Amino acid sequence: MDFKFLGVLCLFAAVLLAGCTTSQPAPQVTATPTPSVQTTPGVSPPPITVLPRQQSPVKEFTVESREFNFTPDVISVERGDIVRIIFRNAGTTAHSLVVEGFKSTHLLSPGGTESIEFLANQSGTFPFYCSAPGHREFGMEGRLEIT
Repeated sequence: MDFKFLGVLCLFAAVLLAGCTTSQPAPQVTATPTPSVQTTPGVSPPPITVLPRQQSPVKEFTVESREFNFTPDVISVERGDIVRIIFRNAGTTAHSLVVEGFKSTHLLSPGGTESIEFLANQSGTFPFYCSAPGHREFGMEGRLEIT
């Protein structure tokens, strides 16, 4: 087998696999110009390609819990951002992270880590807190600010 052909085949396979992701690309929209556009009789104008708005990059934050607080206790993002929070229980007892109106982690043992991801699709201030009994009442809360 020709090594050059094998190299090209491997490169093609790598490009093909790189395109396989869990998110689907936004569809491409093709439109034909309106009649008000000047065209040459008998010649079809080329289609106009309209690309969809690009999705926001992921805004990633690491939030650590201890008895009885979160660090950081304020997270600020913009509406439309994709938010990923890596929650780490650095305390000595079980803790969780509940982002009201969005997502929550499980109750994690000391040393546990869990990630949540969501779209910040509404503006406002949203509390986050620990759902372990009594922890929120002891002040274990913060806020997510979406502008």
